[in-house]
Amino acid sequence: MIVKITNNGSDDLNLDGPFAGTIRAGETKSFPLSLNLSFLASNRTRLSPASSAEMDNLVRNGILTVDIIPSSGDVDIDDRILMFGSRSTIERAFVADPRVGFGDFNTIQEAINAAEALIPEPTWDSPAFVFVMPKEGFWDENIVVRKDGIRIIGLGGQGCTKLVATIGHALTLTNATPDSLAAYDVSGNYADLVSQGAVHPWDIQLRNIEIESRQAGKHALRLLGVKGDHGGGTLTSFLGNELLMIDVTLRATGGGGARSIFARNANYISTGGYFWGAAAIELHNIAGFWPLAAQLAAVTVEYNAASPYGQPTDTGNYGFCGAKCIVRGNLTLQGTGRASGDLCAGNTIEGDLDIQDGNVGRGTMIGCHVQGAVKLANGATFRMDGGRYMGALVDPGGGLTRNIGS
Repeated sequence: MIVKITNNGSDDLNLDGPFAGTIRAGETKSFPLSLNLSFLASNRTRLSPASSAEMDNLVRNGILTVDIIPSSGDVDIDDRILMFGSRSTIERAFVADPRVGFGDFNTIQEAINAAEALIPEPTWDSPAFVFVMPKEGFWDENIVVRKDGIRIIGLGGQGCTKLVATIGHALTLTNATPDSLAAYDVSGNYADLVSQGAVHPWDIQLRNIEIESRQAGKHALRLLGVKGDHGGGTLTSFLGNELLMIDVTLRATGGGGARSIFARNANYISTGGYFWGAAAIELHNIAGFWPLAAQLAAVTVEYNAASPYGQPTDTGNYGFCGAKCIVRGNLTLQGTGRASGDLCAGNTIEGDLDIQDGNVGRGTMIGCHVQGAVKLANGATFRMDGGRYMGALVDPGGGLTRNIGS
């Protein structure tokens, strides 16, 4: 980011700190700027030491313009650095602010588009940050992310920064082309989606934000992976590092099959901090779902290696993993979907563990509590190490192994 400072006074302006130097009367100088917390918080900041001077900041296209009329010749600008990941410079950060004349953009999608247009493009280790200011009421948008390394961060926390789609899906992550996504949204036929090629979301983060869809059948978060971006064929490296959600709430309040998460053909989904999936979660051909101490509604995990829509590049089919979560409904496994291809420990399922379809090797739970029934289709196998179930056992094929211990 570049800061242009103009001295509109009649005296020389002597700057200390990051903008050290002298600006003559009527002169403009440009300086590189590190991410300044006070700019992000209010987009207006007062100079120190005490002075009648005030900066009116307008950020557009990566340039912060500052006009100063000094009451004294010495001005110190506090330059506090806000760190996220390995980058702290504003060149790769954009602010979505609903107030006209503030922030970089007045919609979240515009800020994401600018982040995705950066050269070099964002990556997992050189990300682009989209900071979302709180808006009175909520942001009403249908957001799409198609490139890697995007970090969407709400300022003020998830209860303060809200993305609510009154019509349509709230947030979509995909490697599909725009035209094919539009066709899919009309037809509902997954075969209409076409991969946009090697450039796709590989590592995405959502932090400190609440996301909701309010229309029937529309989801808060969609993850739509399309096969063929990994050297052609039937695989996709979509979210090959992960989608990480920290301090995020997802709601889908419209009914009619609306999901907090609907995902197909993606590698890894993880959660941390406080995470609440307040509506049902539906996962198809996801390599692994790793929630940590999350509160979830009912979860369905389906896997089909022969799906015409393909698979993630990691075909390990780890399924529902994670630890110390509460599933406030049924955990349903369909096809060859599993619970705990990786560690699944200390979770509580308030509904049933419903293992449908007669396939073997459907996973292992360690120290998990099922308040409802445990149901296994004939031919299915599953193991519970420790833990307990409170309801009936429906297991016509004798496929449940119980390791109680002493």
